[in-house]
Amino acid sequence: MKKSFQVSRFVRNALPPDARMIRPENPKRAKAIQMEDLDGDGKYEIIVTYELQGEMYAMILKQDAGKWYKLTIKGSGYGINYMDFADITGSGKKDLLVGWQIGNIWGELDLYTWEKNTMKKIAKGLSYSKADIFQSSEQESIELGLWSHITGEVYDIQLVHWDGRKLTHVRDSREYYTERVIPYYEQKVKEIPEDPHYWYYLADAQINGGTPKDALKSIVKGMAFKESNPSKGEFLALRKKAIRSLL
Repeated sequence: MKKSFQVSRFVRNALPPDARMIRPENPKRAKAIQMEDLDGDGKYEIIVTYELQGEMYAMILKQDAGKWYKLTIKGSGYGINYMDFADITGSGKKDLLVGWQIGNIWGELDLYTWEKNTMKKIAKGLSYSKADIFQSSEQESIELGLWSHITGEVYDIQLVHWDGRKLTHVRDSREYYTERVIPYYEQKVKEIPEDPHYWYYLADAQINGGTPKDALKSIVKGMAFKESNPSKGEFLALRKKAIRSLL
């Protein structure tokens, strides 16, 4: 079944009368009505996000034996910041990730997987400002990057994956830093080269990405500015970290 006027009409008839469909803000390809095979039976489920009386919801419409039934997920906050689908658990079927907007730059991410004819919540309330899905070339599991705002457009970054029972930190995140984090901060230093924050966090990303020589160059550039934040001591500590990575 392809998304069409008929699907849209069908969804509207399934929603409560006063519901208002809303599109998740991220990723950019997300729509208010999306289609994905969540239970691995080869058939698409319809997933719709909407607001009702100030509350946020996601509804899954599933067809079984020629009949349709619906599952409703109630969220938190005042918006839907993120929705995506990926086999996070390694079960062979797509899991559902929903990020609820709870503040101007903060969201809470819930993870659902299909189990026993329902959507089971297996992780909840993961704090983030930005989130993305990453497929490592060396690992079969799909990883989840959680970016938490620090200042400006600087983020603390956690990379997690499913260990069979829960989400846990990824031990070797070098590929993620190389593919996602370093390019991000490289772009920031191009846009705002006079801000030492971006040089500091670029250097930190380069260390985590396995390129400490590049990090030492970024540290020199960042220390050239007469700013107290990051402090000279913080840059020197980062330089020690880069040097240790070379040994």
